[in-house]
Amino acid sequence: LVAEGKITGREADKVLDKIERMLHVTLLNRRDLHKLRVQIYKEAEKLFGVFSEEESKEFTRMMPDELYHENAFRLKKEYYDQQVWLPFENTYLPVPSGYDEMLRRRYGDYMKLIRNCGGHDYPFFETQKKSLQAVLDFEMPGYRYNGIAERKKEVYEGKSLKAIVTEAYQYLTERGQFIVQQEVQDIEVLGECQQIAIDMGTLIEQCKGEGHPVVEVLELYCEVLFALSESNAVELREKLSEVLLTLEERIQKEILNRSEVVFITYKAEQWKYIQSVWQAAMQDEDCDVYVIPIPYYYKEWDGEFRDMQYEAELFPENVQITKYDEFDFELHQPEKIFIQNPYDEYDPVMSVHSFFYSANLKNYTEKLVYIPPFVLEEFSKESYREYHNMQHYCTMPGVVNADVVIVQSENMKKLYVEKLVEFAGEDTRTIWEEKILGIGSPVEDVECEISDNLKEIRDEWNSYIQKADGSSKKVVLFYIGVSSFIQYKEKTLEKIKDVFRIFEKNKEDVVMLWKPQPIIKDTLKQLEPEIYKEYVLLEQKFKEKKLGIYCDSLEDNWAAELCHAYYGDASSLAQMCRDKGKPVMLADVTILDLMPM
Repeated sequence: LVAEGKITGREADKVLDKIERMLHVTLLNRRDLHKLRVQIYKEAEKLFGVFSEEESKEFTRMMPDELYHENAFRLKKEYYDQQVWLPFENTYLPVPSGYDEMLRRRYGDYMKLIRNCGGHDYPFFETQKKSLQAVLDFEMPGYRYNGIAERKKEVYEGKSLKAIVTEAYQYLTERGQFIVQQEVQDIEVLGECQQIAIDMGTLIEQCKGEGHPVVEVLELYCEVLFALSESNAVELREKLSEVLLTLEERIQKEILNRSEVVFITYKAEQWKYIQSVWQAAMQDEDCDVYVIPIPYYYKEWDGEFRDMQYEAELFPENVQITKYDEFDFELHQPEKIFIQNPYDEYDPVMSVHSFFYSANLKNYTEKLVYIPPFVLEEFSKESYREYHNMQHYCTMPGVVNADVVIVQSENMKKLYVEKLVEFAGEDTRTIWEEKILGIGSPVEDVECEISDNLKEIRDEWNSYIQKADGSSKKVVLFYIGVSSFIQYKEKTLEKIKDVFRIFEKNKEDVVMLWKPQPIIKDTLKQLEPEIYKEYVLLEQKFKEKKLGIYCDSLEDNWAAELCHAYYGDASSLAQMCRDKGKPVMLADVTILDLMPM
């Protein structure tokens, strides 16, 4: 406080005199705050080294935390003795085992969502970025609007199956008229037509699969040509004319009048955000639908790709998968391509293959459609932090390059439009207003299906839930994470036993839905093997005595939907229940009802 000029005059001198006596030093330049600050910090650094790690039970980051927040950052050394792996977005990260207590000391109820914190200095590094850019002689990496690139029509025009088949059929028709009029057949012409028909059939099967209706007619066409090479009978020439008419009808119906829709996705967990659109496309009898999971890669610090990730096997069984390296985009050129990744090369953490960047895919389709693989809590432009962070998913190549962008609401559409206008200029407003549709996220359709699935699950749990009089018990979701075991060890086991006993005592009115943290057994087995053994025995006892519903495979959002209330550790699951309006009670592992189980 003295060094920052918040205490001055005689009061400051008293404080500095005290420091000199305690540390046996002389503080020079008392009136030069910068030099005074440097000297005080140097003396503090020396003080840090007085005690070794072995002598200490607690630690803190002295400056600035302990100086300004008193005891808020005095933490037990054992919190850092072990680490646990917790889920974060699409990966797992190592965190100190005492993360819960550390976060509570720093933020209080850190599970509570707070809007509008920070302000125009958010994020804290934004000013640093601007300062750095000011002294660089090149632009820092990042996506910038350079206009909406035109499709490379001249490169791909005439190379689609539809274009090739149309051209080939026109040729066969012209040559067919010539053949029908000939008294003596030209074997070379017949052979040329037959080869074109064979090549066309091969191409169709390559693109559409074997046994295609057009290929059946082409085979008949080749048989007639072969017969004409041996006999130029009038009946055969008339047959050729009939086959060509049939071929035209089949080509129109089975190729030219059919549309193609391609769904390109990379993470199986994101499929639900596009699933209902796929279902609607599957209902169209004149549409060929392809689902193409594509590989993705996490990046090294320098942007190089790490090992390939490919999740095709994780998609629902009823979804027919097309291999990404077996689909010829140039040949198919589908009418619509749906994508879920807007980043192209501008995601610093991961990337799909460059072929599947939106800037490239738009060249192979008449309509590129982007559907975000997430739903956000609604906010306004006045919510500075949320609006600022739109740059990370709104002003991205996929949004700019797409012909249609489907967002979750009209409010979100307005926010997208405003953010893109800031990004690209006021003269682009009409572009965004036309291409962005605030018609709702397709995941909302999936939620309706989930409701039916939840009903099925409740029916399966009927033996636990239903009372003798036909009414239902209340379902309480119970969750204890690995952090509690690391911090409180055996006390956590005792707490779980205590919870079992309480639920068993009140089993006529409530039933426990126990959803363990997915990583809990693997982590305990590695870090606390003795506790792991006890935990496994508890789990077995719970199942054998049917003390409640054990469900380790149920998705978090389903569990939050099915329960009437939540009891357990502070967690994302607790927050999810709170968001759904369910009562949430956080467990204190140190408090037990000490009656024997």
